[in-house]
This record gives sequence, structure tokens and C-alpha cells, in this order.
Amino acid sequence: MVSLCNNCLHHSTDNFNGGYTANGPRLLFAPLATTQRLCGQEPLQRVETQMLQGLSRTNRYRIQGNTLQLFEDNRLLLSFEAGATESPLSGRWQLQRLANLPLPPRNPMDTAFIEFDSNAQRATGFSGCNNFNGGYSINGQQLRFLAVATTRRACIGQRAQRMEMSFLQSLEQTNRYRIEGNTLTFYDGDRPLAMFQRTP
Repeated sequence: MVSLCNNCLHHSTDNFNGGYTANGPRLLFAPLATTQRLCGQEPLQRVETQMLQGLSRTNRYRIQGNTLQLFEDNRLLLSFEAGATESPLSGRWQLQRLANLPLPPRNPMDTAFIEFDSNAQRATGFSGCNNFNGGYSINGQQLRFLAVATTRRACIGQRAQRMEMSFLQSLEQTNRYRIEGNTLTFYDGDRPLAMFQRTP
């Protein structure tokens, strides 16, 4: 297994580390230092040698999904698959704004939230009057909610009903998201639909 963490690399036989410079798609590794342990098997030794040589010849890279590819000009040298990591959406987010407007104080949406379970690819939450749940798909910054279902409790008052309807419609219309610090925003194209704050 090969993993890359800043400028430290580790693989199954030797540890090795070194600096690198990246500029746009260009990537150059500084000379790498290894622990110089002897590989117990010749096939492992060949793999290690090829990998170290590949890193030394690398001059550009490309990331596609979870795959990092290292190239010498247009020739593919090495390909790495990212390990499983938790989605940045994971956890609970408290609703702060709808349609870019702050929520009025002491309103029915004070307790509205959404929670993402990245392992199950499910979103659950409270929309002001009702609980909801559904699937979601994510691809980079693209986000779509799938088959969102809610309980059927009646809202108390028209304002609460309108706000809950607006919240649920924002889920239907969302096609991308952005996270800045502890703030999550859903968008329809460039139009902000809802803003949330991460909760502990």
C-alpha cells in the first residue's frame, strides 16, 4: 500500500521521504531518502525500485476522482488510489438562512437541521415541523438529494408551513454545495438556497 501525506511517503518495504514542488499540473519530487531495508522477495524489490524511479521521473500529475496519476510528460508512470476518508459533509448542520435571508429570531426553523451519514449515503434531519430522510449523491462539489420523505405532522401557523416548504424545496433544487470553515451552503447553480452551521 502506498500513501502520501504532505511530503512523507510509506510503502510496504521501506519508509522514504523528501520534498516536492507543485505548480498547477506540474509536480517535481526532490531527491528521496529511504531507510534502505532489504526487500525479502525479489518481486517486492522490483516494485520498490520501479516506484522510486517513477517518483524521480515525475514532472506532472492528474487527479481524477480518488485516483492520483503521476506522469513523465504524457507517459503514465504511477497510479495511486486514495484511502477511504470521511466526507466533509459528514455530521450535523444547523439551518441559518433560507434563500440567502437570515432566519427571524424565535421562529419555527430554529431547530431545523440536516445530518449526513457518508457511509450509508443518507441524509436525515428536521425541517421545522417534520422529520425527513433520503439518499444523496455527491461528485466533487455536485450534490443531489434522492427520494426525500417526510413525516406528516401539520405545521402550526402559515409562516411555519411556508418556511418548512421552502426548506424542503431547497433540498429538491440543490445541485451543488460549498463548505467554508464551519458554514455549508446549498446552491442551485450560482443561486444560494440554504446556509447551515456545523454543530458539535
